[in-house]
Amino acid sequence: MLRVPVIPSLLLIPERRGLTLLELLVVLVLMALAAAVVAPVLLRPAMASVDRADALVTAARRTAIRRGQPLRLRLDADGVWGLVSERTGDPVEYGRLDTTGVSVSATRARSLDLHIDAMGTCMPANAGDGGAFDPFACRPDVMVTR
Repeated sequence: MLRVPVIPSLLLIPERRGLTLLELLVVLVLMALAAAVVAPVLLRPAMASVDRADALVTAARRTAIRRGQPLRLRLDADGVWGLVSERTGDPVEYGRLDTTGVSVSATRARSLDLHIDAMGTCMPANAGDGGAFDPFACRPDVMVTR
């Protein structure tokens, strides 16, 4: 007669409760990966509004350099913009930024009024705003301390 040996340790498996540290770390890594994938999608509308406004300022600077004359760029909070010759007051270009898919708060945060000279440097039309401004980057200078 053939006997099969019985291994007692396989028969007496204790019941597990809770999670091991390794299982907890795997779950945390998966959650971090999911957050890294989802966060840029949620932040894209706000960044898109700023990117469009920056592209508009760059195009206006190029136009001022190409024409060799100072221009004034006005961008309203609702996305309506106009580029006007400072010498004659005639409109050079005008339009509306595409704000589809952009949150209202991101669009309202960006309105500007700039003087752009024939060399492409910018200054805010309201010189009394009190903040430091970088004329070469055409944006407020956040590195300057008072």
